[in-house]
Amino acid sequence: MNIGLKISISEKVQLTDAEQKEVVSTPIGNGEYEISFKTVEAMTSIKTFDFTDKELTYLKQRVDYIDLNGMFSAETIDTYAKIIDEPLVEIDDNISAPLNNEVTSYKEPGI
Repeated sequence: MNIGLKISISEKVQLTDAEQKEVVSTPIGNGEYEISFKTVEAMTSIKTFDFTDKELTYLKQRVDYIDLNGMFSAETIDTYAKIIDEPLVEIDDNISAPLNNEVTSYKEPGI
C-alpha cells in the first residue's frame, strides 16, 4: 500500500536533531518553504538512504508524475534525476522493468 511506503520513506529521510540545527526553513507561502543552511558543511554534505526496491519504485513513480505535470524546479531537478537513475537491487513479479532499470509499471500485490 502506498501509504505504508510513504510513511517508511518519511521515517528514513527524517533529519537528526543535529542536522535540524544546521537547517533554516523559511515559509514562503502556499505551503512552500525556502531551505538554507547555517554551515558550508551542512550545505555540501551528502546523505544516503537505504530504500527498498518498493520504496524506490514508489519514488520513481512520484518523480514521473512530477515530470509529466511540469511540477519540478531548477532546485529539485538534481534530486529527481538521482532517484530516476538509482538502479533497483531486486526485480520482483510486481515490477516491470527493462534492462536499463527504468520502471515502466508497478502493480500492488493483491490487486
